[in-house]
Amino acid sequence: MSKETEAGRLAAPGRKNQNLFLRIIGGWALLVDGFVMLLLVIGYTVTGGDAPIFPIAGATGSVLLLLGLPAMWALQPQTGRPGQAGLWCLGIGASIALVVRLLLLVSTVDVGDLVPLLSAAFNLLGSIIVGWVTIRARVFPAAVGWLLMVGGVLNLLGGLTPAGLFTTLLGIVSGLAGAVAMVGYGWTIVGSTRHHSQAS
Repeated sequence: MSKETEAGRLAAPGRKNQNLFLRIIGGWALLVDGFVMLLLVIGYTVTGGDAPIFPIAGATGSVLLLLGLPAMWALQPQTGRPGQAGLWCLGIGASIALVVRLLLLVSTVDVGDLVPLLSAAFNLLGSIIVGWVTIRARVFPAAVGWLLMVGGVLNLLGGLTPAGLFTTLLGIVSGLAGAVAMVGYGWTIVGSTRHHSQAS
């Protein structure tokens, strides 16, 4: 046996453990993110979302999503470059949203409408790509991919329509679709780590 082969064999368990750890952290992050999104939908619907807790919760949700994206890739790497591109778009959209929410919390800077709209556009592109490759890969339930796409589309539409009842309804449906999608991704990832532990 060559030194390269032996080194690869010895490194394989370490890579597997690292991948498993990534999936555990990411899976739980997505699960919590889904419930945070659900609470945000309920809070915005009931109170209008003016309290400072909403930007804090929204920023927390963005961080959780960023933590969960690598786990989504780890479970369906066969999606290749399209899957990577979609996850990058979701990550960029979440990062922009995180910066906007932090600015709302710590400064009086007016970011206007263009920056949040840019975040929604990246989120839409990422949601469509990731949702589509999710449906095709058949690692996660197909409904999770469809819900992700619906949430991304309605989220952008909500940002383009004037304030009113219709926009509020779009926000509610978009938030619910995104929340259930994140819970679906997280639940599947966490379940896969349990099966892996039992098999080991």
